[in-house]
Amino acid sequence: MQAVIHFQPETLACPFLDWSVSEIKQAVLQVKGITEVEVVLEAGADSEAPDRGELSFGGIEHLNHVQKVIAVMSGKGGVGKSLVAGRLLV
Repeated sequence: MQAVIHFQPETLACPFLDWSVSEIKQAVLQVKGITEVEVVLEAGADSEAPDRGELSFGGIEHLNHVQKVIAVMSGKGGVGKSLVAGRLLV
C-alpha cells in the first residue's frame, strides 16, 4: 500500500529539508502494510503569512491576546499544578 504525506515545512529553503523528508518516510514505512511513501512538499507558512508579519494560527488568532502570564510550578510531582493552571483559565 502506498502512503502520500503532504508536508508543509516553515520554508522550502530549510537546510534540514532532505533529512526531514527522509525521517518522515522511515517513520511511515514502520506502519504495517505501508510499502511505499511519497512526500509532497507544499509552500510553507513564510509564503502565506499576512502582510503585517503575523503568523497564521489556523483560525485561532482571536485567542492570541495574552495579557498576563502566570507560572504554576513545583519541584515535586502530584501537587496539583495542572488543576491550578486549569482553574486559572476562567
